[in-house]
Amino acid sequence: RAAAEAETVHALNHLRVLKEVKTTVENLEAAISGETFEFTTMYPEYVKTAEQEKRSDAVSSFNDANEVEQIHAALQESP
Repeated sequence: RAAAEAETVHALNHLRVLKEVKTTVENLEAAISGETFEFTTMYPEYVKTAEQEKRSDAVSSFNDANEVEQIHAALQESP
């Protein structure tokens, strides 16, 4: 736990230097954008590649992850 906490501090410090820690609203908008990208673009491309490679295990894994990302993106609409 101590190591995990220390790594979190390091990551936050790096993000601050990169000016990637912004307002809560900006951070949430970026997170929603990332979730939306994952289910609209990233995972569909992964599925397509896995299908071309005849990797049904990967197709299943990517489809499962894609469903979860859609749920994450929809949380923005929750009260």
